Amino acid sequence: AGNFLTRSAPAARRDRAPIETVATRATLMRDHTLARDSHGGLHIVATDWASGELRLYSRDDAGEWPFVVAGQHAEGISLAIDTKDQLHLSWIDWQTNQLHHASGPAGGPFTTSDIPAGKLGNDTSIAVSRAGIVSISYDERECGDLHLARRRPGQDWTTEVVETRGQVGSDSSLVLDEAGCVHVAYGDSDAWDLKYATKCR
Repeated sequence: AGNFLTRSAPAARRDRAPIETVATRATLMRDHTLARDSHGGLHIVATDWASGELRLYSRDDAGEWPFVVAGQHAEGISLAIDTKDQLHLSWIDWQTNQLHHASGPAGGPFTTSDIPAGKLGNDTSIAVSRAGIVSISYDERECGDLHLARRRPGQDWTTEVVETRGQVGSDSSLVLDEAGCVHVAYGDSDAWDLKYATKCR
């Protein structure tokens, strides 16, 4: 369909993208996220629902996609890459209802931290500023609130409420601008509204 071709197409034009299979015979993949590092390297995080593994796939020079396991029982996965090409992952452990953050190089090892966050929903979104500040948006299921967790280099995590009106925070998407200001889009499932919030420090 369209202009996409498979890798086995005999005379693929250079302006048409080949299709690659990242993983086969796996009960993948939900919550997958793709990110590109400063050298053009591609990285995908996804959950294998049979094993419960949070897998990080990184494309190598041969075009293969080896993976490392970064966590377990993951949903609401998000991926960001900082200015040093360190990967940052956020996810919710559906077994323990815990918000996690992990960081490290593409092949690991990863340093993982737990973030006190209450009863969680199903979504996270992560971004890292040029100054190394990690920001994660997530929804709190019990209150239906949108929350933001942040950590500055060498400091502990802090959390704050972004909005409490209605059942908000589902499917949030967070980005940071050049000044480090937070921008987040999210849904209100009571009013069926799409909302946007921003904050600078």
